[in-house]
Amino acid sequence: MHKMDTRSLLHSKDLKATPLREAILRVIYRARKPLSVDEISQKVQKIDFDQASLFRSLKALAEKGLLSQVDLGEGFVRYEAY
Repeated sequence: MHKMDTRSLLHSKDLKATPLREAILRVIYRARKPLSVDEISQKVQKIDFDQASLFRSLKALAEKGLLSQVDLGEGFVRYEAY
């Protein structure tokens, strides 16, 4: 994927463009596979956030149709780009 305008993408879905949300989108859209919360957390560690914020952001992004939740039968959900 070419350089992504995460800010515009978030605003188009009526979401606030926070550094964490922008980082999550960049990480997931670059990934070639569904990522776990732990994998996402490791890849966005340059940003100051807590786990609750990460989970809230992932939930909001999924609810607005920017991410898809994937259950591979591992006992936890993974996320991928729509």
